[in-house]
Amino acid sequence: MLVTVIGIVAIILGLTGSNYLPTTAKPKAAPTKATPTPSPRVTAAADPLPTTEPAPPLLDRSDIDPVATLVSEQQDQAATLLKTWWNTHGTDVDDDAFVTWASQQIPAAPTSFTRSQELSELATRVRSRSPEDLKAARWLDRHADADGWELLRKQQAALHAAGDDMPAAKELRTAVDLASRVAKLGSQRVSVPAPYVANAALRDNQKAAKSTAGCPCSYPSQIVARSAAARRYLGDLSTHRRAEYLWFEAQVDTSQLLRGQAAPSDISASAFIGDLVGRYVLVTRGHAKP
Repeated sequence: MLVTVIGIVAIILGLTGSNYLPTTAKPKAAPTKATPTPSPRVTAAADPLPTTEPAPPLLDRSDIDPVATLVSEQQDQAATLLKTWWNTHGTDVDDDAFVTWASQQIPAAPTSFTRSQELSELATRVRSRSPEDLKAARWLDRHADADGWELLRKQQAALHAAGDDMPAAKELRTAVDLASRVAKLGSQRVSVPAPYVANAALRDNQKAAKSTAGCPCSYPSQIVARSAAARRYLGDLSTHRRAEYLWFEAQVDTSQLLRGQAAPSDISASAFIGDLVGRYVLVTRGHAKP
């Protein structure tokens, strides 16, 4: 699967220029603009390896900025709440207990009125999505969550800078797995159907086949929680890449909106969970202080 998404690194490096490259590296060429608009769609450079599905042009900055704001708003709250855990449990590794505790910290589910408003606004957004938006959203859903963060971890390790902690594959997997577990427990408790379940008009007909056992719920969303945990873990180990990782997280999260798989309140709650988990992993694995 990693081979199918090798273009992510090309996208990121094309977007950020040579800021994250060794000083001896040749400058990267500027990304190709798909259209001459103020917010050009970022286009991947040619893949260096044969792929079955190269990355398409991803979502415009104007599409993802509102989601990036939703994500950023959860970070201070997560940092503050986590102090309660440190005060009562210390900084030793206790993953199972943390998952139980964190699942109990999930904000209250949106009221039926709020959810109805969200679904109405989401329907408007889904109707206005372009074929290019949908293509990017489908690709992100298929590949970015499973492979994107690991590919970015490898890039970060290869470009290891003085003062950075080395990101470990095992720790990244722990962060995303714990985030999934917390989100799953939360969704089982509150049982808020995903938008496409509540409104069939939001369904993307090419949505990847998944098990329908139980509630296809999105509050919280596992994919969004995983992205937040990965962004927090990788970004804190290499702080000058934080904006880059927030951009990629917002790409993943916005794809969930465009495919009717999450609403804004789902993203807020899920990003909160993921940020909480990412901070926990950083401290308990010795990369940060509480």
